[in-house]
This record gives sequence, C-alpha cells and structure tokens, in this order.
Amino acid sequence: MNTFVAEIVRGTGPVRATGIADPSQGSWIIGDVRLDARDELRDALGVAGHTAPRDGADIELAFAAWSAWGERATDHLRGDFSFALWDSDRRTFFCARDALGVRPLYWAELGDHFICSNALAGIRAHPRVTARLNTRAIVSFLERGYNDDTSTTSFADINRLAPAHQLVVRDDSRAGTPARYWDFPVPEPLRLRNDAAYIERFRDVLGHAVRDRLRGNNAGILLSGGLDSTSLAATARRVAPEVKLLAWTNDMGPSAPHDEVRLAKQVAARLGLAHQVTLHRSATLSHLSESGFRTPEPLDEPEWSGWRDQLREISASTSTLISGEDGDALFRPPGLLTMLRAWPAHEVIRRVIAYTISYRHHPHLGIWLTRRLNAPFMRLPRGAHPTRPDAVGYLSDPIWQSVLEIAQPSYTGVALDMVWPLLDTRVIDFVFSIPPVPWCQRKELIRQSFRGELPDEVLSRKKSPLH
Repeated sequence: MNTFVAEIVRGTGPVRATGIADPSQGSWIIGDVRLDARDELRDALGVAGHTAPRDGADIELAFAAWSAWGERATDHLRGDFSFALWDSDRRTFFCARDALGVRPLYWAELGDHFICSNALAGIRAHPRVTARLNTRAIVSFLERGYNDDTSTTSFADINRLAPAHQLVVRDDSRAGTPARYWDFPVPEPLRLRNDAAYIERFRDVLGHAVRDRLRGNNAGILLSGGLDSTSLAATARRVAPEVKLLAWTNDMGPSAPHDEVRLAKQVAARLGLAHQVTLHRSATLSHLSESGFRTPEPLDEPEWSGWRDQLREISASTSTLISGEDGDALFRPPGLLTMLRAWPAHEVIRRVIAYTISYRHHPHLGIWLTRRLNAPFMRLPRGAHPTRPDAVGYLSDPIWQSVLEIAQPSYTGVALDMVWPLLDTRVIDFVFSIPPVPWCQRKELIRQSFRGELPDEVLSRKKSPLH
C-alpha cells in the first residue's frame, strides 16, 4: 500500500502532502491507484482532447481524467483506488475511493483544517485529532464484529469515505457532503444468439479483469477446491501464461470439506501451477500476546496470527495475491417475480421450463411464488435493487468493508497487494445483464465456461461450507 497523507487549511490551500516538497505550488495528485481498462481510458481522454502517455503510471491517468472531466472523472475510472488531488487553478481539493471500496480512504475536518489519508494512523498523528471514540461504531463492533456504518470509523474525529464516493473541498468553504458517483448497474437485458456466445463473452470479460490485475512477473492465488478460485486460476493461465502463478491452499483439517485439498491439488496439477499446501495450526487469539500487536481498528478475527503468517510466507514469493471472493454473492439469482420485472414473461417461463427439463429440478424461484398474481408489480422495498436485490444486498453489506480493509498492509503488516477480480465492475455489469436462468443458477455460467479446462469433479461439485 502506498501510504499518503494530505492536509489543506481553508483560505491557505494545501500545507502538507506526502512526497510533495511544496504542496502549495501547482497542481498535484497522491494516492494508491491501480486502474483497469487503461487503454479504454486513454482512448476516452483522446476523444476529450487530452493526451495521456502510453506508458504513464495509473495515478497519472487518474489526474489526466480530472483534467479532462473534473468532478466527473470518477465516471471514467475503473479499478482499485483511493487518491487525493489539488487543482491550483480551481482552488479545489478532491478525493475519491473506488466503487467496491477495495482501497480505504479516511478524512477529518477540524476547524479550518481538512486532512485525508488512506491510513488511519496518518490522520491520528495530526495534533488536532483526539483519541475520542465513536460510541456507535464500537457498539456495532461488539454486537456484529464489524462497524455497520461505512462512513464512520471507531474514532469520533475521523470519517471514512464510503465505497463509490468522492469528496470536494473548496479552498474558501467547508468540505461538501460526500457524493456517490457509482451504483450497482441496472443494465438492459443482454440477448445473445446462443449459449456459446454468453460463454465466450464471459470468458472475455473475466479475462480482462484478471489480466489487468497481473502487472508483475509472478503472482499468488488462494486456491480452494471450489469454482471461484479455480476459474480465476484457469483464467490467469490463459490470459497471462508468462506470469508465474503460485497457488496456496490452507488445509483446515477436520473443519474443512473432506475433498478441499485433494481437488485443489488436482487443479494445480491440471493447470501446471506450483502449489503450496499450508497446514493450519489453530492458534486462537495468540496474536493478543504478541509484543506490539496493534491494528488500526478493533479486529474480530480469532485466527489472525495464522492468517498473517501465511500472508508473510506468500509475500516472500510475490507482491500480488488473487482472491476468489465473492462469486457466491455475484451470482446470487433473483426470484421469479424479480425476473419478471426485467424480462418478458414468455422469455422467463421458457427458460424456467427448459432449465427444469434439462437439470431435472426447478431453478431458484424465490419465496414469493405463492403471493398474488399481481405481485410482480408490487413496489420493491426502498433502496432495493430492481433486478438483482439479493446479489447487491450481499455485495454492499457493510461487512465487506471489514473483509477488504483487514487485507490491507496497514492491518497485516505485510507488503502484499490482494486483488479481487470478481469484484471488477465490468464483471458485475456483465453478470447483471444476462438471463438469471440458467446462468446464475448454481453458478452455471462458470461451470459451462470452464468445461474441459478444469476437472469435471470441480465443475460438478456442490457448494461446501466449512464444518
């Protein structure tokens, strides 16, 4: 993680910015930025009359986007990022966080001072910031194990910029209200000529998501015996054969599905991957006895020391680690009545019948099937996604904030960049546009897309939770 801190004093402008000798002179940007679809962004910048160097760093592309579109720049950015910039001509300070919140961003406004950073410690070190706790956040942690408010932290003086939000600070006024710039899509239904066309398009979209996250000569992947991580491993081999990929499987012993390690070994052998199986040794809460143990916020992870030790071992071989989370949420199918809101009734019925005949069981139809026939026209709960409410409910749950942030080096102390291809907004756009039957039933799209590439036993395996 590239740690940065920036501070602006209203009426004076920026007075501090990591790595910038005199932040009050000229425009600048600092951040932790990894962009996807960079060629498409460069092309869009060209159309807008702004030339972006072909070999420019991602953070330079982000600043070029600001130069071209101002506060609409984030509409054109895909990837994992948190950054802050100062526009000396507009006397404007701007900061933003990526759509799914993979990279954190914190801020505080105390009097005339505005401070932001991607590390809590960077803000807590400021002399104006107190150690007062946010009572509501602490209560939420004690009740749930995480803070259920994505805009706050455990500290009363420090805010968290929520995923898919940006914040503008004018030099002559207080910070504005954080504004959402992205939301889960409601795309037009995608109708392709046949099943093969859906499979081809999915493999292409997923290939771009994986390829964009593999920048170096090697990478690691957390490999289980399930569909998500194995499909990402197969995709990495296909789109980036030059990248040395090392697979890591955590053997959880009796608590894991009985076939987990065996199937992971089969996949690694099939794909020609170097494979390391780590035997999990329970050391519940042992990190609490370590001298100097500290995390930025409270941590509800009893096996933290074992997880951190594994990350340290992985980091000796690579600086990038692929995670297969969260295909379960992404492919969460809608019920029948939700499908009828997005697709013509005859098309939905045809697909349901075809699926039932082919698979000898009916697809997921939801719990509202016995309601009145006019139920498709009932109003959705306020804030519910109109076509994929369950998927969006899982992907936007505040617990994700905890999952993503504790993977950051500021928590682990390990210089390892964890990437999440299934959280790519291009993948979300595509999956939300396809017919839920059959493609979102038991991840049928993944199962069909990797036939002949992954072992049949993996492709036919049912979901196996930890015991």
